[in-house]
Amino acid sequence: MKKLEFNVEGMHCRSCGMIIEENLKDIGVDKAEVSQEKGRVIVTFDESKVNPAQIRKAIEKDGYKIKK
Repeated sequence: MKKLEFNVEGMHCRSCGMIIEENLKDIGVDKAEVSQEKGRVIVTFDESKVNPAQIRKAIEKDGYKIKK
């Protein structure tokens, strides 16, 4: 299992976090910890099932932006 942390802009409420969590689960992420207060998403995943580019795309799918 691999863990990555993303700083994400545009999350304003718990619903935003739930949307991101659902998008990540849909692509096969094992665990997503979302903190809209901190603007942070921590993702635990199996590299044989999903890759970082897919994770970034899932986070940004609904208009959220990953800070570089």
